[in-house]
Parts: sequence; C-alpha cells; structure tokens
Amino acid sequence: MELTLLYIYLGLILTIFVVFKLVDRKSNPLKKTSFWVTEIVSLTILTIGLLFLILRGIGGPIPDDGLHQEFYSNGKRESEFVIKDGTIEGISRHWYANGQLKFYSKYKNGQLIDTSITYLENGQITFFEIFKNGKSIKNISYYDNGQVQSETYNPINPNENNFRKDYHENGKLKFQTIISNSTFNGEGIYYDYNGNIEYKGNYKDGQKEGIWFKFDNSTGQVIDQDTFNFKTPRPFKETWK
Repeated sequence: MELTLLYIYLGLILTIFVVFKLVDRKSNPLKKTSFWVTEIVSLTILTIGLLFLILRGIGGPIPDDGLHQEFYSNGKRESEFVIKDGTIEGISRHWYANGQLKFYSKYKNGQLIDTSITYLENGQITFFEIFKNGKSIKNISYYDNGQVQSETYNPINPNENNFRKDYHENGKLKFQTIISNSTFNGEGIYYDYNGNIEYKGNYKDGQKEGIWFKFDNSTGQVIDQDTFNFKTPRPFKETWK
C-alpha cells in the first residue's frame, strides 16, 4: 500500500510541475525536450500508482502472512491454510461441519501444484485433479455412486494428445475424444447406455468439422449423416436427439 501511495504522490507532484510549466507564459515549454520527458515520466508514474490502487480495490486487502483458520459455530474447523507474501503457500484444507474433509489442495507461490481432491460429505471422492507448472493436466470426476463420470488429460507437451472420456452411470463409455495438443484437431465418438456407437466424426480447432455419422444401435450401420463447419458451432440436428 505504501508503494502505491508513493507512486501516486510522485505522479501528482510531477503532473503539477508540468501544469505550472504550461501556464508560465514567459517561455514555451512545448519546444523543450526536458518538458516532454517530465510529462511522460509523470503520467507513467501516476498511471502505475492508480492501476495498483484499482487492482488492490478489486482484489480486496492482502491478508496477513501466517496461519489462517476459520471455524464453524460448533467449534470444528472449516478451513486452514498458510499465507506467505500475500498468497497461499503449502497445504490448504476445508472441512464440512461434521468434520469430514471437503477439499484438499497444495500451493506454491499462490499456484496450485501436485494434487487437489474434493470430497462429498460422506467422505467419497467427487473430483480429483493434478497440476503441473500451474496448469491442470489431468482431472477425474465421479458420480455419487462412486463410478467415474469423466476423465480428462491436458498435457503440457504440445506433441502429446489431449483426451477426454465421459461415462454413463453403469460404467460404459458415453463419449470419448482424442485431440491434438498443438492443432486441436481430432476424432470424437458418442456411445449409448449399452456401449454402442451413436455418433462419430472429427473436430477442428476443438469444434465439430466435416461429416458426422449417426449409427444404428442394433446393427452398427450408418443410418444418417450431418455436416458441420467448425467456424459456426452448433449441436446435432433435432432428428438425432
């Protein structure tokens, strides 16, 4: 906060100096290089100070360093984390009122690292996520019955492929796609509740592109097709639903 006020103070002083130079009729400061240098410096410093002040106001006050804990009315812990240099550092935990762990994560320099896990109130995992270099590279979500609902892999290496798999509650595949991590082009397949292919086609820039096919659930034969343009995303046509 002190640094922000210093920037604003210096900026205002230099700005006032510039204004006085302009109203001084004994000379023409517009022809002097020193005048323009002073003006640019004053406006730059003032802008930085005001920007810091605005960002501070949007983000709220910076919390004090050290251990932070919150408690429910029943005395049980609600959350616990450590602040270092204004950001979360180390392990952060949140609990339900019954004492069951709700969320676990780990931070370094304010960024999520390693693994974060979200739990239901009965202790069952509902979401699992892995971070690397500040990026989420893999996550798995679960149905209430414990069955995997979806899993996604987003590698950092541009030469690896992204993939996503969604599942029906009975554990059979519902959707899968493999997309290039550099071009975002690839293939997608939708399945019915019994694991039979329903729709199949390609993606471009992460959107449906070209001809997609609809299959008969019992015979596996193509029974219809639909053409997509990745520049104008839209859902499947109504007759396919």
